[in-house]
Amino acid sequence: FQSILASKYQAIAESFDFSAPGGPTFPINKWVASKTRNKITDLLKPRDIAQSTQAVLINALYFNGTWEFEERLTEKEIFQINERQSVLVNFMKQINDLDLKVSATENVDVLRLPFVNNRFAFYIALPKTTTGLSFFLTMPKFKLTATMELSKKLINLGMITAFSDEADFSGMSTDRTHISDVRQRVEIEVEERGVVAAAATVVRFLESAIGPTPDSYIFRADHPFMYFIRDEETGLILFQGK
Repeated sequence: FQSILASKYQAIAESFDFSAPGGPTFPINKWVASKTRNKITDLLKPRDIAQSTQAVLINALYFNGTWEFEERLTEKEIFQINERQSVLVNFMKQINDLDLKVSATENVDVLRLPFVNNRFAFYIALPKTTTGLSFFLTMPKFKLTATMELSKKLINLGMITAFSDEADFSGMSTDRTHISDVRQRVEIEVEERGVVAAAATVVRFLESAIGPTPDSYIFRADHPFMYFIRDEETGLILFQGK
């Protein structure tokens, strides 16, 4: 099992005393912090490691994509949360020529904004508004942090046995074990210089059609939207949120 981890996933396995107070909380958090450039430093609390814990699977991901928005153009404007609520936030603006592409449907505009290396791109899916108020791309700066419990979502997707006493992890352990919970911590920051995103996931085991943008196209992200960071070579979505 350890050989497969190293050869197929570039991962390592380490032994810890889970019965000790706090267990491996400190070394796990230290490892996650190093992999996410200190964006995520407290993935686990001491209470998260029970004495019955047999294994903890940790995954970390860090992304830093660069683009060029001029900071001098950033200014506070209104972001419409819903029909009754709005908030004043910093909006970034870009008036230079960009390799922007847009796909328009009846209800949604999708903008593709590539990073400098062109392998990765930032996508915004924006519900259409009745009017456009700008002649260039304008979007809010934002920073989001979220902690998600994924166990129920995985079970709803059909991954049932792994969380039950019928789970078979004999390939990694001689003891009967099952997954008790899966949690993910994500942080993403969008600013003039680019996007920095980090994610860490912990799995705990217990015993038992896009075309060029027209010159006059208006894209103003001043109301709720979805965003994606995509690897353009593989098509893999690395991060997404709303």
